[in-house]
Amino acid sequence: FDPLEADYEALAAQLEDGWEAATPSDTGGAEIEIPVRYGGADGPDLSSLAKHVGLSVDEVVKRHTEAEYVVFFLGFQPGFAYMGGLDPALHTP
Repeated sequence: FDPLEADYEALAAQLEDGWEAATPSDTGGAEIEIPVRYGGADGPDLSSLAKHVGLSVDEVVKRHTEAEYVVFFLGFQPGFAYMGGLDPALHTP
């Protein structure tokens, strides 16, 4: 869009309407299951993470594997996905 010609409020309203109207079936997305290994050489910081969030290692793994993650968009690095859906209890700085 031409920022000198476009009506910002109208564009913002159109984007919000489109976002609200979108459903998972509109995205053409697919559910993909990715195998994950936890702990040891594959996750040497797992114990530190569990301690930081105040959960057991087993509970961290349980919460991480039970979540359904949504890819919002792919980043600037090839294959880097910006995702949402992580259990807030696992959020870390």
